[in-house]
Order: sequence, then C-alpha cells, then structure tokens
Amino acid sequence: MAILDFMPLFIQAGVSFSSDWYYHEAGLSMDENTMTDPAKRLEYKVNAIRYDERRFPKIFMPSGSPRAESTISPGLGWGVTTLASCLGARIRFNPKMDPTAIPQVDIHDINVFEDIAVPEMHDALAPVFRDVDAYVDMGFRKGQIGLPNLQGPLNIAFESYGDNQIMSFLGRKNKEDHVKHILGVTSETFMQAHEILRKELGRPAQARWTVAGCTYYYLSPRTWKKYIIPVLHECIDRLGPVSLHHCGVANAAQLQAYSEITWQGLEFGFGTDICMARRTITNEKLGPLNISCRMSPYRMLNQNAAQIKADVEWLIEKGVGGPQRIAVVGCPHGTPDKNIYAMWDTIEAHNRRKAEEEGEEW
Repeated sequence: MAILDFMPLFIQAGVSFSSDWYYHEAGLSMDENTMTDPAKRLEYKVNAIRYDERRFPKIFMPSGSPRAESTISPGLGWGVTTLASCLGARIRFNPKMDPTAIPQVDIHDINVFEDIAVPEMHDALAPVFRDVDAYVDMGFRKGQIGLPNLQGPLNIAFESYGDNQIMSFLGRKNKEDHVKHILGVTSETFMQAHEILRKELGRPAQARWTVAGCTYYYLSPRTWKKYIIPVLHECIDRLGPVSLHHCGVANAAQLQAYSEITWQGLEFGFGTDICMARRTITNEKLGPLNISCRMSPYRMLNQNAAQIKADVEWLIEKGVGGPQRIAVVGCPHGTPDKNIYAMWDTIEAHNRRKAEEEGEEW
C-alpha cells in the first residue's frame, strides 16, 4: 500500500460542544420535554447552530453569512440510546446531559437471560416513525431526515444490559455462548433498524455506514477478534461497506486486530499512533484511508493554548501519508475560547502553507 507523502493537502477541521456546554453557555436544555418532541429537538439544533455562529464566527460562519435554515436537517431518535430503548432499557433525561440508558435486565438471572430476544422492530421503532411523520408534516422530505445514532452491536449491548455485566461475561470462558447470544440479539436489532429506516427514508438498501466502536477500547485484540469480527462480517454483508469510529486510544495490538476488516474510513481517539494506524489498516481499492483524528476534549478544557497547538501539530505530523481530518467532539463547559481558536488556527496555518506550496489561494 503506497503512502502518499505529499498528503494531506488540506485538513478538514471540526469543532463541537457537549450538552453541558450548551446548557451553561447558551441556556439550551436536553430535558425530556425537548428530546421527545421532534419540533423542540429541531429547535434545539437550530439554536445551537446559531449560538455557535455568534460565539465563533470565524469557525462557524467563515463566509460571513449564517447557515441557511434549509440546510439544517432534522434527526431521529434520542442519541446513543435509541436502540437500547428498543431492547427495554429505560431512558434517563437530564437538562445538561445527553440521554442515557438505564438497563432493566439482570443478565446473570438465567430466567431473565433466556427471554433476551430481538423485538418486533416495526413496533419497537414506532416512536421514530412518529417523528418521521411529524417532520414530513413540517415540510421536510424524507430524504432530508437523518438516521438516528444507531451505534454498533457491542455499544448497544453495553447500553442495553450494562457495561459491568457485559464485561463480566466477556472474560469468562463459560459465558462464551451467553456473549454470542447477546451480540446476536444486538447485531440483528442493529441490522434490522438500518434496513427498516433506510427503506422508510428512501435510502439505498446497501450503503456505507459507520460502526460506533466506543467500547472496543475495553477489549483485548483476541477477544475482539473472537466476538466482533464475525458480527462485523454479517453486518457488512447485509448493510454495505463500513467505517470505524473508535473514540478511545487504540494501541498497536488493537490496530493490528482491526486491520482484519476492510474499512472505508477510520476515526481514532487522541493518543493513538496515527502513523502506525495508516500503515497497518489499509484498503487496496481506496488507497490511503481518510483518518479522522480526535483531539481530547479534556485536554481542550485543562491545557493551555500552547499545548493545544502542540497537540494539533503532533496529529498533523503523525497523519502524513493520506487524507486527514482533525476534530474535537463534545468540548465541555469551561473550555477556554482561546483553546478552540488555538486548534482552529493551527489547522488553518497548515492549510494556508499547503495552498502556497500548491500555488493556490486559501
């Protein structure tokens, strides 16, 4: 696999903020009344965008004009908890937090465990269908409506049945069949949700999708290969080619394990050796993969601007060889504005320098 040393030519930057940031800074609430009402959920999204534009015009309004409302599309579901709710988890709402799932099943109780099964998905997704109808009544085309955050089979297992409970099974040989059953249920739920909602919204039956592998961080490479690779192959066969979202650090052994899947794109948490990731995980058809490199929101909160600049420069240095994006997701309340600008300006300086080398304007 060729590594293109002249790349990345230009780095895309991304900045987003956490729900507690919007609560304290913009007075926006993620309470149950807002999150379960599609019109109010859309209003929250629009107000957050407008606040970002006012607070950071250089970043969110580079053209000098606010984003046209016609380009702001509504989304479905309740964040990462949508499919967990289909599997019986209770959803807890908090004005300053994204919704969280509270498992209602004790998987250690054999009588309860035997009842774990894929629900009738059209019934389970009924609240989502109601939101689709509401947005259509508001004048949106179905093609404008975004899919819910459907996560991935392991994430769904953690959210639906409890992270400690799932982890206690993963490390025990006598629980292998239990783990496979749970992942069978969550993966089938995941695939059916994609298939049903793609059809409902007029999407292709097969399309590129992203697996949220936030929980992969906790698995050894051996455990990941044993349980996750078979699940991913089945999902790829039914849904289409896949990209990886991995917001935690991935070590060398994990990167090697992940290379056994053909990915369309990659995203890794801060601290991952991006240079090694680029050389370890390849796609012969696509060439060097586009890697989204996460900044740490906690470092954005706690470090000074000079350190944030150094973090970005380290990611740029490690990302050489292919297309790259650098993003911070979920900056918490209290993150200094100067740190946001330090990140943004460092990426802009790189892009400007690259443009000059190519004889282009930036």
